[in-house]
Amino acid sequence: MRQIRSLAHQDKFVRMIVDFADACMMAQMAKLDEGALKFEQILDSNRELLTSSDNRNLYEDIQERRAFLLAGLGRYTQALPILEEAVSFTNGESDPKLVHFYLGVCYDAASESSLAKEEFLRAVDLGLDAQFEASARYRVAMLYFTSGAFGQAKLHLECALAVPEGVADMQLRKYIYQGLSRTCHYLGEFQEEQKYLKLAQSL
Repeated sequence: MRQIRSLAHQDKFVRMIVDFADACMMAQMAKLDEGALKFEQILDSNRELLTSSDNRNLYEDIQERRAFLLAGLGRYTQALPILEEAVSFTNGESDPKLVHFYLGVCYDAASESSLAKEEFLRAVDLGLDAQFEASARYRVAMLYFTSGAFGQAKLHLECALAVPEGVADMQLRKYIYQGLSRTCHYLGEFQEEQKYLKLAQSL
């Protein structure tokens, strides 16, 4: 990137593409704050270019990537309106299943439980990757649990465990076991409660 930037200055579109690649690299390197800031700077510096129909796909790609980074940083109120806009994106790079997943995360953070459940389940229906599906199922289960729908909560927790390679993250697996233990308690399934409690404690 340093070598590219040291070349004789390109036109504004080329500089925008270089900045876009730089922001994507930051995201790939897990430098979420830097990536989100760079995407925002691209939008601010290239409004005229990005409002052109010729560059609509790039605008949508930038906004979607930016929203995912903001949600990953826990900046849900900033991510939410971008994700609500992203539902209508049609470019070939769009990932609607992740848009709906992160919408669920943001709605959950905003205490919009019904909307959060809808988005998580929509994301699952669209075919989330295993890790995201297990997380979505767990989050849906906890929403059902807090509303007293313990049977639905247990169903989704069991589905989360059943996702192939979905709970490779031991912390998520522990949360699911703990959720199952608490849910079984309220369902009066005390043997299963103890089974899942022991599994949680073993991690």
